[in-house]
Amino acid sequence: MRQRRPAYIFRPIRPVNRFTRADAPDRLLWLDATTGVKARGAAQFALSSGQFLQIQAPDAGLRVGTGDFLCACWVRHDSFAGANPHYFRKYSAISSAKIDYHIFFNSSTNRFRFRLDNNAGGFQVVDANTFGAPSTGVWYFVAAYYDKSANAVGISVNGATPNTATFSGTPLDDTNRFVVGAAYNGTTHDGFHNGAIDQLVVCKGTDLDIPALIADLYNGGSGRSAVEAPASATAFYELDERSGTRFDSIGGNHLADTTTATSVDGIIEGPADDLDPARVWDNRVAVVRFEEASAARRPTYTSTGYLDFDGVDDRLGHPAVIVGNRQAFTLLARIRLDTLPTTLPAVVYTESDGTGGVANRLAIAPGGNVVASYRPVGGTLASASSAGSLVAGTDAVVAVRRDGTALQVFINGQPSGLPATIGAGTDLTGATARVGGPVESGGFAHLDGRIYDVFAVGRALSDTQIASLSS
Repeated sequence: MRQRRPAYIFRPIRPVNRFTRADAPDRLLWLDATTGVKARGAAQFALSSGQFLQIQAPDAGLRVGTGDFLCACWVRHDSFAGANPHYFRKYSAISSAKIDYHIFFNSSTNRFRFRLDNNAGGFQVVDANTFGAPSTGVWYFVAAYYDKSANAVGISVNGATPNTATFSGTPLDDTNRFVVGAAYNGTTHDGFHNGAIDQLVVCKGTDLDIPALIADLYNGGSGRSAVEAPASATAFYELDERSGTRFDSIGGNHLADTTTATSVDGIIEGPADDLDPARVWDNRVAVVRFEEASAARRPTYTSTGYLDFDGVDDRLGHPAVIVGNRQAFTLLARIRLDTLPTTLPAVVYTESDGTGGVANRLAIAPGGNVVASYRPVGGTLASASSAGSLVAGTDAVVAVRRDGTALQVFINGQPSGLPATIGAGTDLTGATARVGGPVESGGFAHLDGRIYDVFAVGRALSDTQIASLSS
């Protein structure tokens, strides 16, 4: 009887020295700009500067239409200065009062108010008396509506039971301008808001379930982002752009900014859209978030997969050490400089305290050399500098490896320059982590350029492995 040979299945084996970010061992940090970037901005309006946003010829998405209608936004007052500050107004060239609808703060009653005009020259107002008077510095969700079958208008604050009033006639449905942060009276802007506005939405339809719609948009105080907008929404403004045009996420009714309205922290956090100021960058391998120091310090997210740091004050931070408090680690970052630093090293990634008493830092020196520095508690600062240098406008992967007491810099997967000898200490007590800018108040600059990703593992990778991760 002939013996049958056993069948063998041959599988290709990955060389043990080559890794990807997905399968590298001992991963500590993976900031990837293609995922995990979130925004949470709001439009900020200054009464003293007469700031507003507007579209002069909106389409049907912002008009009342012929059925049920709801409009809502989140508002916050820095003050109640000025007469009747407006959150938004739909102007009409038909009505003698020059209004289709608007939500504003009624200065005489200290209440949120909604007004809807009809096509016969009449109008109806309703105040949010159930809620009462708002306070400064607090976010409120204000929703107002027209219920066609009930011939009623209503206004609700923070999802509560609305105040209502009877509406007579047919609502105006004009094509003229829509203004956010102020009113328009046909000649000039007035009624300027002094504070912030976020997540403005318009919904329309036949027999809308208005209580359910208000509850859904309020979402227990968490609100909704544009990707969660109800099917009846015909316009949605997240208002998280840093400046300039504010985009309608559903339609084409984008708001022009001719008065340089700025950005502040908003009420809703959601996935960043193209050109949004990034509030959060989530670590892909652990529950760690890098967040803004303030609204003015947000790098701009781009949908092509990088964060754009302005070289002035953009940076994101985490309140604890992630990488440097160990005898061995490897840290890589894929970047592109828009301009080379001129006088001070520009920080790519750092774990430092406010004085530089402890530091684990990867930076770009004036001239483009890559510099890695390390100093534990009680230790002496030591730095390794690359022999090669970066060129502005060109992508590069920069890296540093700590292997015991040796600190080595890499450019594009190749060791560059001599290693530095550092102490054996690993204590970085008091340090916080930053991307794109320093912790220290002096001695270092912010990065002017792109960061695509930052990746770190808790071991000293080989040259071959670093080359693999840099490709």
